[in-house]
Amino acid sequence: MNSKIVTLQNRNQLGAYLIIFGLFFFINPILGIILASAAAASKNNTVAIKPLVIFLVLYLSALNTTKVHDSDMFDYIDMFNRVPLNGYKGTLGFLSIDDSPKDIVYSTLVYILYYVLFGNQYLFIFAISCLTFLFAFLSVYRFNRSYGTPNYLIVAELLTLAFFTQYFSLSFHLVRQELATSVFFFALSYKNQSLWKFIIWSSVSIMVHSSLAIIILLGFIPFMNRQLYLKEIAVLVAFAISFMFVFSFLGDFVLSRVSLSGEALTNVNRMANMEGAHDATDGSGTEVIIVASILMGVLSFFDIIRRRKMIYPIVVNLCFVWSVLILSLSASPILQYRFFFIEYTFLPFIFYLPFKGHNLIRKPVCLLVVSFLFVRFFMLLNGVFHYTSVHEALLDPFFMLIKLS
Repeated sequence: MNSKIVTLQNRNQLGAYLIIFGLFFFINPILGIILASAAAASKNNTVAIKPLVIFLVLYLSALNTTKVHDSDMFDYIDMFNRVPLNGYKGTLGFLSIDDSPKDIVYSTLVYILYYVLFGNQYLFIFAISCLTFLFAFLSVYRFNRSYGTPNYLIVAELLTLAFFTQYFSLSFHLVRQELATSVFFFALSYKNQSLWKFIIWSSVSIMVHSSLAIIILLGFIPFMNRQLYLKEIAVLVAFAISFMFVFSFLGDFVLSRVSLSGEALTNVNRMANMEGAHDATDGSGTEVIIVASILMGVLSFFDIIRRRKMIYPIVVNLCFVWSVLILSLSASPILQYRFFFIEYTFLPFIFYLPFKGHNLIRKPVCLLVVSFLFVRFFMLLNGVFHYTSVHEALLDPFFMLIKLS
């Protein structure tokens, strides 16, 4: 069939889905998401998945506008509100201890959005959340489309990430890191198709939050795109375990040979002194982090050593190495804690791997996992952080859910 005809048919289908499911979504977002999920899971074409992506992005972003401001959020909202006072240069240096430009893509985005959104901080939360979720969900969509996975699995992975409480609750709380991670995974989806697009989007993610630099460097390793040999696994494990020693040594090397000041001095000092009490936390959540990291690593390794064609090899390999790295950072709890947040975005790709090739098992597993996460999401909605009431989150029309003041 002519490609132009197919494209036109797909556009007509997409328009029809958006109109039909969109009406339900605006009346009740949860109803629209459920209907779009059911339709997408039962279709053979991926066009039906696009409305689901849009609905999830809009719904989760609307929920974020209702979040009661807490700890890190105050700084990000303050940065946005001070744009007129600080100007562009001051906005670039707002996150830096010596007013030097830092995370320039994020800072520039804040500056632009202030004037585009007429200084409304709730619209700012909505807009940044939309970008974070959109890049994350598009990466799930693109990876699965590349490997020809069935629609029901794509839907399950999208819903798993969307309704995983820990991922959602940090989506604006640690906005720079979560946005940067989403952009990185989007870049990773281009790794096998366009090296330049991978480089460009990876560069963008680093300029949103510099912590992504390490995992991006791992993404450039050539053999990460395929199933690993045991000797390659050994090399990667050795790197991950020696990470703290290597970076501490580099920090000491730089400090002894280069004169630094301000932000640069602070960052290199952190590298040189990655261990010790100055880097300690109260230990809360450390056990959960370690257990989850082990689980991620075991599931990833389980698929690495299987003698059959892998799906998402670069994601699986990165998850395995990153999990080992996190486990090896026990001497630096705060670094371990911060790096762990990247693992949340691995979750939808990794969780269903043990059931690969077993559709009769995987379908009910997908349904059970998504149902569990959905119920858990609303049960914990106002746990650590506070949003609108569960009743309103489940039943309010979409246009009433977005907080504007």
